[in-house]
Amino acid sequence: MGRLADTLKKATDAKLGLETAVDADVAGYVERVEQVHKRRQQVFMKKHGELDLDVTDLAEFESDLEDFAKNDRSSAGETGNSSGDAYIGTNPPKR
Repeated sequence: MGRLADTLKKATDAKLGLETAVDADVAGYVERVEQVHKRRQQVFMKKHGELDLDVTDLAEFESDLEDFAKNDRSSAGETGNSSGDAYIGTNPPKR
């Protein structure tokens, strides 16, 4: 019976070795997925930062455009003509 117990112990040890190896493989896989996830987060945070800059630039452009519109008197008739065309008189007359 001693030899049979030794043989069964080898089988049990082999099974435990396999389970241990699978556990290590799964842990390695989970670790790799977490690394990829962190990298994905970094990439998208960078993209969000770039988008925030673009939105800020757009807001500044909008503000500048509004300021320009407030100060644009080209269609207010202040140029001395009644048409409101700010560019009247800038081109020579056609012959």
